[in-house]
Amino acid sequence: MDGTTILILLGVGVFMAILIAISLRAHNKMVANGEIISRDTKFMEKAELFTLNAPEPTAVSGRIKGFSVYEKGGISMKGSTEDQKYVFKASSWSAVLERQSVSDGRSVYRFQFVSWKTSNGMAQDSLNMNRLLTAIEKMFLEFDPQTQVGTELVDFKTKHKLF
Repeated sequence: MDGTTILILLGVGVFMAILIAISLRAHNKMVANGEIISRDTKFMEKAELFTLNAPEPTAVSGRIKGFSVYEKGGISMKGSTEDQKYVFKASSWSAVLERQSVSDGRSVYRFQFVSWKTSNGMAQDSLNMNRLLTAIEKMFLEFDPQTQVGTELVDFKTKHKLF
């Protein structure tokens, strides 16, 4: 290799290192501000189950309607206070939060991403997916600081595009 090629490769390496550092700094700032939680890159492949003292359905609906993530992430929500089922949609993904049961003053809610697009093996818009999940987790913890959170792997069917 000649000197020019080495300089170009060094320049690209420095540029990539700067981009990674900026990205990590932004990520750490959002974590520090409580906007997101650091998660596994495949977090959308697991459903989350929240078990807590049964909150009033109107309180749950009111909090969900007031999430700030809608403006930031281009997310829409349709839901039912009566059924306690909420469907979230963004341009590249969708998710559902639904109350599974109420028994002995305890509620179980299930949240899962039901579809998302990928690019180069990574979920598109995972930042806003994380923002929504973080908002839901924080909401349940505010209703009941003793909320129990469990996860379960979800079985998905994958569509592949050849062309």
